Amino acid sequence: MADHGHELDESERLQSQALDLDKEARKKLKGEGLIDVRRGQGELGLLGDRWGWVLFKKKNLREAEDVPRRRSRTRRAARRD
Repeated sequence: MADHGHELDESERLQSQALDLDKEARKKLKGEGLIDVRRGQGELGLLGDRWGWVLFKKKNLREAEDVPRRRSRTRRAARRD
């Protein structure tokens, strides 16, 4: 949808929901010792890329450009833990 500039509000809602679900799942897996955030397994990955693209298509450029920065900060913070 977002690739063609259609239904951007719905795309944003779905991406936000996907990010929330991913965050919950990763938190659970980390607690069970099944992922290691220091090895990059706790980052946004493709979901973050898609989120940034939806924001870009909606002309929320400042927010869109912040997505990779947040990924980088999250990765650095995870390595310090």
